[in-house]
Amino acid sequence: MERILNFFDKNTNGKCYKSFKYSLDDVNVPTLKYDDKPQIVLEPKAETNRKRLKYISVEDEAKKYIGNSTFKYFLDGSRKTYKVDDIAIGKRIYPIIAGQIAVGCCHRPGISTFKRKKLEQHFVLSLPIMLNTDGVPDAPFFSSLIDELNKNPILEKMNVRFSKILPYETELLKKNNSGEKEKYEDRGVTLIQNEMMDLEQEIVHELWKENLLNDSSYLLKDGSLEYSKRYSIKGHDLSKLKRHYKYVVGVSKSFNPELFKSDNESIARTIAELPAFHRTEAFKYVFEGTTFCVWYLRIRKNIFNDHQFAGVVKVEMILTTEEEIEEGMNTDVINQISAHLINERNPVCYGTDKRWANHIYPVYLTESFIKSQYIGDSFFLNLF
Repeated sequence: MERILNFFDKNTNGKCYKSFKYSLDDVNVPTLKYDDKPQIVLEPKAETNRKRLKYISVEDEAKKYIGNSTFKYFLDGSRKTYKVDDIAIGKRIYPIIAGQIAVGCCHRPGISTFKRKKLEQHFVLSLPIMLNTDGVPDAPFFSSLIDELNKNPILEKMNVRFSKILPYETELLKKNNSGEKEKYEDRGVTLIQNEMMDLEQEIVHELWKENLLNDSSYLLKDGSLEYSKRYSIKGHDLSKLKRHYKYVVGVSKSFNPELFKSDNESIARTIAELPAFHRTEAFKYVFEGTTFCVWYLRIRKNIFNDHQFAGVVKVEMILTTEEEIEEGMNTDVINQISAHLINERNPVCYGTDKRWANHIYPVYLTESFIKSQYIGDSFFLNLF
């Protein structure tokens, strides 16, 4: 039976070389180490209590809510990317990037019940846009190409269907902010990453549309809420969709403390020296038209950890009303959310994940669930 690369040889103007296939996640390629976006200056007064405090204890607040969490939904997205071949178009050669995307939302209706609510699982390809030489718009060309590919008997036999082709730009490579030369692989991976983030936004929209999110039923999302409209495949503009995020909390396990400054001074030391079950004051900043409220919270004691930021998470919410943007988020709400996050920290995944100190356990369960949906690397790569 004809494999995918043979299909591209026969049905496009490119020539495939059947080169070595490998997972891009297993090699040293440029990736984001943190959830943070580029350096941002934080503004104080992001909460209604104007009293400036370096640290605020929420330990007693947490004791009030043991066994009664406001978090009912948990969202995480994941993707795996692969270089499956090189394809020659004219005198130039470009990589073919494939990806598996899994985005899932789990629901905890009761203290002893945890189940799947929504799951989006997709197989995608990222190809050079120069593959389109038919003189038709790119969207219908690549849509038609993926439809023909999915008729491949080997894909039908293996019950695999590719959702879409994400064409990456093929203009000459430039240097990034670090002075390193960009790679075409990076462009393909970026498109697959952004497709994953679009799916996350769609799930939030669906929950909002079904009226499932309210002040007693929050959604906890793994990672930052910052979605860049600059690279969005579907043109999502978070500043226009922010009402969907009123009851959504983003929690980042990894962050760069040096990226954030307040009053032109780094707050890295303040974060590092956070006492257990304390938070920083809330700050606000604007990112691409959306105003965020952010604070840092230590969810466990700094013992048995390998660095000073272990056990600290970055918490984000979107300020959804003009009153919140002007006056800040209600301090009581910030304290309550922080208290619930502290209560969600246990049990943990000791020995199975080096990020254990920063894990919110139901988020860890959601992450484990969606990653279990992947098909094996060998099986996937053999399709090509």
